Amino acid sequence: LIKCQRLGADIDSKNCHGSTALLCSLQHGNYFPIVHALVSCGASMLHSNSTESGSLIAIAEQKRYQQIFDYLTKELNMKFLLSII
Repeated sequence: LIKCQRLGADIDSKNCHGSTALLCSLQHGNYFPIVHALVSCGASMLHSNSTESGSLIAIAEQKRYQQIFDYLTKELNMKFLLSII
């Protein structure tokens, strides 16, 4: 992942359905290590598309991916706090 970024890959690029890698990792399973790596490398947590009406946090909660839900919630809260300081 880091090597791809160094080569110029956009971590938030979308597939033909409008899904980012982060959204796909939630749509297709409970892949905490992938979610963690993507968010740690700067992937946007504020993405949704026409097939997914909810936020990434809402998707994690709906699918009962508790570890991902907790992590995304913590990271989003941290980013929010840093933006207002």
